[in-house]
Amino acid sequence: MRHKLDVPTIIHPRQRVPELTFAIDLKKLQTFIEVNARLLTDFLNIARLPMESLTKYLDQETISANSGLGGEYDTQQIIQDASDIVWSKHLKPKLINIVHSDIVNQAITFTHEQHINEVPFEEGIESRSRLMDLVADAITIEEIASQPIQFIIKPTYQLVPEDLLPYLNQLFTETVRNIFEILYELEAPLENALYRFYFNDAVPTKFSLDMLERYQQGTCTMDEIVSWAHARPDFWMQELLANANRTIERDPNVSADEKLTQKAACYQLLKNIFLTDSTGLDQQ
Repeated sequence: MRHKLDVPTIIHPRQRVPELTFAIDLKKLQTFIEVNARLLTDFLNIARLPMESLTKYLDQETISANSGLGGEYDTQQIIQDASDIVWSKHLKPKLINIVHSDIVNQAITFTHEQHINEVPFEEGIESRSRLMDLVADAITIEEIASQPIQFIIKPTYQLVPEDLLPYLNQLFTETVRNIFEILYELEAPLENALYRFYFNDAVPTKFSLDMLERYQQGTCTMDEIVSWAHARPDFWMQELLANANRTIERDPNVSADEKLTQKAACYQLLKNIFLTDSTGLDQQ
């Protein structure tokens, strides 16, 4: 007998992580701004630069792709391409190199703190190191830099450290979400093994062959069937709940709200029978 378990809507691991705030020493960002002043000036004023200044960031293939039949350039596209290149190839790698260790440290700390809420005995340094090893692919400089996060800033002539914080907050958040997703993928085989252990799909029947035979002969009583189910509450509560839910869903004359109410009532009844009142089945 295959167990048809009604699985509730599962929250994706990335959705378990709220928007986070990244803590960074603003002096580091100020140093980044000062060291890359020339690039930042071009980046912030890219739309005002003459064509010859724009083209120094683009290869000839890109420039040719944006030229019309009459030799005129698609200026807006060239400006956008040049802006993207200045940021992605010149500025972003340098910024992430500066903040990488802080992002990794805070991402691991946040994840580990969430984890020990569930598994408190793994609160030590050894567990934290194990976590870093398990999610190593999510915390490399290359992986963090590959996050498709757009750097958006209001028009300005001069960048200040605070202008970088929204981008870094999102970068930090996405790094933690990637960590959660890796852990979710790592736990999936264990979850499947646990499902197979408790809800074995490989077995042909959840009843004894003796009961199956005697029921066909009319000698297996309802009390025996009830007692058998009562001895295996974890499985039979879910099995009967799934059957009840499917029966409710098939009724075209019941509204969605009423179906929800009926399902809740069935759940409460089965919970009382199997999990709350140890004598409940005998009373049915």
